[in-house]
Amino acid sequence: MRKYKKTHSLIVIVMILTISLSCKAQKNTKYKVLNNIEITDMAIDTFDINLFEKYRNVNNKLSNVRSATIEKENGEKEEQVISSEEITVYYTPPLPKLYWIYKEYYLNGKLKKKGYMLTNTYMKIGVWEYYDEKGNKTTEDMDKRYSKAKFTYNQIMLLLQDLGHININTGEGRDDIEIDYFTETNNWKVEIRKPKEKPYGYIFSGKNGKKVSDVVITYSE
Repeated sequence: MRKYKKTHSLIVIVMILTISLSCKAQKNTKYKVLNNIEITDMAIDTFDINLFEKYRNVNNKLSNVRSATIEKENGEKEEQVISSEEITVYYTPPLPKLYWIYKEYYLNGKLKKKGYMLTNTYMKIGVWEYYDEKGNKTTEDMDKRYSKAKFTYNQIMLLLQDLGHININTGEGRDDIEIDYFTETNNWKVEIRKPKEKPYGYIFSGKNGKKVSDVVITYSE
């Protein structure tokens, strides 16, 4: 009887550990196609006005908008814009990362908001952070917008890889793809815009990932 109890207890412990590890694995694959986002990318920061002035673009002197472009040899790029109302930064990490980061600052240089956007799109993903002028932080989980989609944006990216439009491992093709989600129809819209080629696209079901239709894209879009 004691031997049975020990064996039974061991089985229970193993099952608990298995479930725990499974949950952790699911949590860690949430951003699978984002190539393991590093928290350092989103560290709290202050806008560096000196760096901006160093890389400032030549603009019309009468313009109220100033901009700067910072590029590195590894493909990392940062577009900075200062207007009369705010400071915005578009950060593109080097390949094979499949996301980019948007940051917005108050004119005093303090951080106002920041978050992730999927590949070459304005589709917000993951947890966004917001700061008031005193530095108090609030967050919003943008992925809740896509909770109706059983076929996730991660799966869409993997599907696009299967179709030969992108390479998840190298990041090749990431700047040629635009993705959007329609809550009303629970469909994904994908546009392929390669240089020197006529753009085209697809509508995929958010239920199962099956193609619903092709998309005809005009150059005026």
